[in-house]
Amino acid sequence: MAASKKESPVTIPLQHPATYISSCMANRFAIIRDDGFTITCFGLLSRDGKLLDKFACILSENTLENLKENLVQYSDQVGEPKRRIPKWNPPIRDLSVVEHPFNLLTELPVADFIHLCNWNDAYAEMCFWNYSQAKAADLMRTGNIGILVPWGVGLIRCSIDLQRAFLEQLYTE
Repeated sequence: MAASKKESPVTIPLQHPATYISSCMANRFAIIRDDGFTITCFGLLSRDGKLLDKFACILSENTLENLKENLVQYSDQVGEPKRRIPKWNPPIRDLSVVEHPFNLLTELPVADFIHLCNWNDAYAEMCFWNYSQAKAADLMRTGNIGILVPWGVGLIRCSIDLQRAFLEQLYTE
């Protein structure tokens, strides 16, 4: 029997989304881990602790594993936080309380990809994208590898130290 030849993984290029469903500035974050998924929460808090804006999304265990090499490599390049980001406990919405039927709509989009950048060693951006796994599979199955256009589910602007602290905590604990 001949040994089977190991196939190299096929990469489908992602195009940057033209728009984002949500965008916000953030000066706090929280990472909430559960069985098979992680919720990432970002908030903009005023000096007196009032929540001015927020964004949260879900990352599956599989997504975190797939992104680990690239995110750890980026984290090594930007280094450790130079100032501490205060711990934040975000408000959690109780979905068992139905105030209005439309409240059942999700506020936790699933993210499949995180794109990061920073500038002037002071500012940073974290972009959370998702795409249809079925569409990606169809592109690979047909051999017609084209560009996949993901949904921009969240764009976070923050300090470079918040981004550094987020990356540090994402793969520890």
